[in-house]
Amino acid sequence: MASNNELENRLDQGIYGTPQLKPDEQRHYLGTFRERVALTLDFEEVKNSDYLERVRKELVQHPEYQLLINGDVPASSFSALIRISRQTNTKFETVANSTSSAQTELAAVIPSPDTALNIEDVDVAHK
Repeated sequence: MASNNELENRLDQGIYGTPQLKPDEQRHYLGTFRERVALTLDFEEVKNSDYLERVRKELVQHPEYQLLINGDVPASSFSALIRISRQTNTKFETVANSTSSAQTELAAVIPSPDTALNIEDVDVAHK
């Protein structure tokens, strides 16, 4: 027989869904954890060709990485990121939800899909 706590937890999960680990962090890093991030670009940095070249180099050096793109990125920058993804044969994903722009200033994130990298400074401007 299930205890009242177990029953209450099951009801909460049915109503609110499965609890997420670090939901604010995942929203900020476009659906991934900070520990997996290799490189980030904000909305100004994504317009800079030098920074886009740094993205390309990072993806060439690490073909296992992914490219997460905020759905609110302007079309010209979005096209440039997709072009880099295709040139480097990198998997990309557009993160487009109603809370993405409200929760983050990041335009693009390059994470490792399943490995913690624990890189201290991931801002493209500092690399």
